Amino acid sequence: MAETRESDWLSRKGAARFLATLGVPISPRTLEKWASNGNAGGGPPYLRLKQKIVRYCKDDLRAWVAKEVTRVE
Repeated sequence: MAETRESDWLSRKGAARFLATLGVPISPRTLEKWASNGNAGGGPPYLRLKQKIVRYCKDDLRAWVAKEVTRVE
């Protein structure tokens, strides 16, 4: 597994912006709702630091999009 750099970790707002660049516009509020119930809503994996600090890894976001998003033609 490749080493994760500090720049690979995004805040909730940063994760929302990054997902939009992948063609998946999800608001920071939606990510917050998914995280607040232990990802029962099927959101991307995240890391919780302390009480309110949440970070998303770019590689995890890419993998989540590849797994969860269905392309329709």
